[in-house]
Amino acid sequence: MSENKVTLIAVHARLTSRWAVGTVAAADDNVKLPVLVDPRTNQPWIPGSSIAGSLKRHLEERGDDWLGPDPQGFEQLTGNGDRVASRLAVLGAIVAAERDTSGSTEVDPRRGAASGRTLRSYEWSAPTTLTIAFQHDGDRSEDLITSLKSWRPHIGRGRGTGMGECEVLRVDDFTVDLNTEDGLTFWLGERSEWFTSRPPVDAAAAAPSGWTTLHFTAKEPLHVGNGEKIQVGTHQEHAVIAHAGGGAPLVPGTSWKGVFRHRARTILEAVGADESQVKAVETGLFGSQGTGRGALWFGETDLSAGCITRTHVAIDRFTGGARDGSLFTVRAVKRGTDVPLRVRWNRGDMPKPVRNLMLHVARDLHDGLATVGGMGTRGYGWLELKSHAGGCRRER
Repeated sequence: MSENKVTLIAVHARLTSRWAVGTVAAADDNVKLPVLVDPRTNQPWIPGSSIAGSLKRHLEERGDDWLGPDPQGFEQLTGNGDRVASRLAVLGAIVAAERDTSGSTEVDPRRGAASGRTLRSYEWSAPTTLTIAFQHDGDRSEDLITSLKSWRPHIGRGRGTGMGECEVLRVDDFTVDLNTEDGLTFWLGERSEWFTSRPPVDAAAAAPSGWTTLHFTAKEPLHVGNGEKIQVGTHQEHAVIAHAGGGAPLVPGTSWKGVFRHRARTILEAVGADESQVKAVETGLFGSQGTGRGALWFGETDLSAGCITRTHVAIDRFTGGARDGSLFTVRAVKRGTDVPLRVRWNRGDMPKPVRNLMLHVARDLHDGLATVGGMGTRGYGWLELKSHAGGCRRER
C-alpha cells in the first residue's frame, strides 16, 4: 500500500563550470547582471523553478506526468484557469557559494575589438557541489530514480557560453510511512536534516560528453580581462584576467562566442553570401535577443598555467616619446599554454557544414587573422591550432 507514504529524493550534483541564476538589477545597482540571492544568508540561491524546467525536458514524455502539463495560452488568461499540480515537488537546492564579479564587452565586427561604452558587469559563482531536494506521494519510482541518475541539468543563464554545466553524482531516496509512529516522528522532526546530512560524494570531474574539442596553443600571451584596473605602486595594472574559483585564469565562453560569431560573418561575406543569408546563419548558430539562444554552445576554458606581467607605456603623439605618468602593466597567460576550446551542437551531432565553418574560423585564428582576448594588435591573443577531436591537424 502506497497510501499515506511520501518519498524523499536527494540528487547530489556537481556544477562543473561557473554559474549564475540571474535577477533584475536595481536602479542604483552597480552590477548590471546580478545573481539571485537568499535574503537570509545573502548567498547565491537556486530556486525550484530553475530546476523544474531542465528536469521536465529530460523526462520527455513523462514530464507532464511528474511535473504537470504546461498551461495553454497562459499569457491570455484573465481568470484563474484550470491548473494541475505536479506529482513531483521541487523543494529547492542546498548550495553554499560566494559571488564574484567580472566584466564583458561587445565586439565591434569591423575592428575586431571591443565596442566603446559596452562594458557591463555581471556576477557569477564558482563551481561547487549541491543537493537538489524532491518529494512525491507514494512509494519510490524506479523509473524516476533511473532518469535522475542520467540527468545533466543546466543551472541558470549562459548555458550557450559554458556556464551552468552540471552533472549528477549520486541519487538517494527514502520512503516515509506516515501511518507509523517512527515515520511520523521522522516527518515532523528529521525530514530537513535528512537532506543536509547525506554521506559525502566523490566530486571528481567526469569527462564532458557531446563536445568537440579544438586544441590550441598560445603563440602569444593571452589576455582576457574582467574590466578592472588595479593601482600597483605608481602605475595601473590593466584588467586582471578573468578567473574561475581558486584564481585560475579563464577564457569565458562569451569570449569564444564573440570571436567565432564575427569571424564566421566575415567568412560568409567573403564567399558571396548576401546580408539576409548571413543574418540567418548568424542568428541560427549564435542566437540573438530576438530569436533566443543559438544552436552552437561554447564551453569555458580553464587554464592551469600561471600568468606573466608585461609592462607598457603610452606614447606621446606630439613628441614621439613616452608619455609621463602613463606606465601600465598587463597580466596575461604565458606563451605556450595549452588552450582547449569545447564547442557543441545543442541538437545532437554537429552538421558537417557547421563543422566546416567552425574549422575555417579556427584556421583564421591559427593564421593570426583573428585573436582571442584583448590587445590583439599589441602582441596578444594569437592561437595556434594543434588538432581537434575529429583528428584534423593544422601545421604551419
